[in-house]
Amino acid sequence: YEIFRNIFRLRLFPKLWASLTSSEEILTPHQTILLKSLDAFLQSKDPSVDPSLPRVLSEIHIRLSKAAQPTSNGIPPDVGVGLTQGQLVVDSRLPVLIEGICLTSQSLVSLLLTGRDSGGTDEVSGDVKTTRLGGDGDTVVDVSVDLLRYLDALLPRIILGKEQRPPHLPAPDKSPVDDLAGFSYIKRDLVRLLGTLCYDDRNIQDAIRGRGGIPLIMNMCGVDERTPYLREHALFTLRNLLHGNEENQAFVDEFKPMVNWDQTGNLI
Repeated sequence: YEIFRNIFRLRLFPKLWASLTSSEEILTPHQTILLKSLDAFLQSKDPSVDPSLPRVLSEIHIRLSKAAQPTSNGIPPDVGVGLTQGQLVVDSRLPVLIEGICLTSQSLVSLLLTGRDSGGTDEVSGDVKTTRLGGDGDTVVDVSVDLLRYLDALLPRIILGKEQRPPHLPAPDKSPVDDLAGFSYIKRDLVRLLGTLCYDDRNIQDAIRGRGGIPLIMNMCGVDERTPYLREHALFTLRNLLHGNEENQAFVDEFKPMVNWDQTGNLI
């Protein structure tokens, strides 16, 4: 680890990442190890962080997230609309990509929180929020909402041991649970990243609403036995989306409860 820490302190991550790139793989095993080491480095809150790291990590996150989606055009902004049986087929590359996306999500959150603590929030968050591939492509927020929507359809909530799959989405021929057994934290990490990005930022709050992210986040505010602590992070993200944003508050207010509870918490 000491070797990797010196590499990061010397600001050599971008060069090392590029040298490990392969034309045959979107994410190589060596790059995954490098992301794990970087995540540990950022968790230590070492002050010698490369100023270009937020932009480089954002580009990696966008590239991996777009590769993990079932179509190159992404998912339509309406929750569940356009997701067909064929789009729920698990790509053989998906587990590797999701592991990388978990690591980039966690690393970006570490950078954002460390920057906020040290007073460098504007520079760090600005790089993460504005980075695009190709100049006019999707941002970190865009790809994170789209990927979260796809994963929510692929891995529906489990309540009392039963999947809560929407009726308009037929179950895949092969159970996603068998293929994606290690996906316990991906939705939580994406929700946490979105919640960190939209904190006190009206533009990001509006961008998430415009991408169809608010109903998606609201749907994750319930218990999910598949994803530990998803509910807690979803509630915090929803709070950040609504704070000081009248349009988002009005949007949420349009949703009416389908059931009611009595004073003891039982459905009536």
